[in-house]
Amino acid sequence: MVSAELPDKEKNPQLCETVTTCMIHGPCGAAFPNAVCMKDGKCTKGFPKPLSKVAKGNVAGYPVYRRRRHEAGVVLINGKEYDNETINQWVVPYNPYLSQKYNCHINVEVCTAITAVKYLYKYVYKGSDKAVITVEAVRGEGNQTQIEPNEILRFLNARYISPVEACMRLLDYSVQGKTHAITQLTIHLENEQMVTFRSSDDPAVVVTRGKHTMLTRFFEFCASEPPENHVAKSTLYQDIPKLFRWDTKAKRWVRRKRYQAALGRMIHVSPRDMQRFYMRVLLCHRKGPTSFENLRTVDGVTYDSYREAALHEGYLEDDSEYVACTTEVSQFRMPYQLRQLFATIIVYSQVVEAGALWERFYDDLSLDLGYKYRSLEGNAKAERVKFHTLKSLNHLLVANGSAVAHFEDLPQLCEYPHLVLDSLLQNNLIHREMEGYNHDVLQEAVDQEHLLNVEQRSVYSTIVMY
Repeated sequence: MVSAELPDKEKNPQLCETVTTCMIHGPCGAAFPNAVCMKDGKCTKGFPKPLSKVAKGNVAGYPVYRRRRHEAGVVLINGKEYDNETINQWVVPYNPYLSQKYNCHINVEVCTAITAVKYLYKYVYKGSDKAVITVEAVRGEGNQTQIEPNEILRFLNARYISPVEACMRLLDYSVQGKTHAITQLTIHLENEQMVTFRSSDDPAVVVTRGKHTMLTRFFEFCASEPPENHVAKSTLYQDIPKLFRWDTKAKRWVRRKRYQAALGRMIHVSPRDMQRFYMRVLLCHRKGPTSFENLRTVDGVTYDSYREAALHEGYLEDDSEYVACTTEVSQFRMPYQLRQLFATIIVYSQVVEAGALWERFYDDLSLDLGYKYRSLEGNAKAERVKFHTLKSLNHLLVANGSAVAHFEDLPQLCEYPHLVLDSLLQNNLIHREMEGYNHDVLQEAVDQEHLLNVEQRSVYSTIVMY
């Protein structure tokens, strides 16, 4: 399926030609510090890859592909010399069938983690590709030419449509699809329905618009007596769209006459919105509630808040609701967004064991940072990833009036004093202030003064004056 070695030139010359032309990375590394893939002295793509006699699987990330050592010598590829013994270290993983068929660069990787699904979703819906095109004047000095930099023109952004997408759209082919009809279910407190209106609308008419919602009609369904509605009494709110469809004009649920693949999805509610959050918890577990008051009633006792009701129902005996919430979000949100949720939960909710919650979801919380430091190995990588995950979480906690230090069962930043200092030294703004501006920097500012627009020149003159 996937190969990371040069093919045999005698057995398959066409594939060998494609791989050597399109699937060789670099060269880069210490010998080529100015290569486009180099950052902080290392290749951002992780080349050269380690040699290995056998392929090794990795559930949490990229596998180690088989890259065997060749005979000693020098091989010339695309006009560049490579060590023939270690040439496989520079081969970009590919699928032999696809490479031979299309004769172009096609990087194929083995993804075994279920979390890859949300990345596929993100790449499909993250928006159009972008391209920057500018026309700039060229200043000549002797035999040398220099492009006049203009940051304002470079900021111009344009949409880019690839030939494949253009062809699909011109020929009216479908570029996406879905198997189920999704109904987004509203959640609101009693008499707090969302209503939209114009300033010129009659207030008396506006008030009546939100009288009936998906949720209030669900309660009415569960409380009604007709036999055809009894099924609602044994159904969760989120499962109603499987059996009923929402009539937008009549504002009511209508029984489906024939089967349709449909699902319901209750809107996301932040734990900071505590009443609606615990109301959502109850709706996820309680079948057939007949009213807002009935939803807060447990064993004949009506509680003042949804949290109290959820607590006496047994849903809040431990951190199970936060585990369920974080598990759900981890399936479709990115690590930084998951850290935002984690910070919100431990600051604004009654979490019993924040440390246990951290340990359970650490892999999801640190997924992006694990990729960032993938070039490191062993304890060095694990330590740095954990530190920067904690650091990111601490920034979010500080923004909410708290800090990692306020939670004794969480790992502490003070456990990594050398990394704290290293982090400060790597902060470009702090480093620049400590270093001070030298004469070359000031001269560069003077040389570029003519590029300022009117507003920028006004600000610049004011700063220089003082």
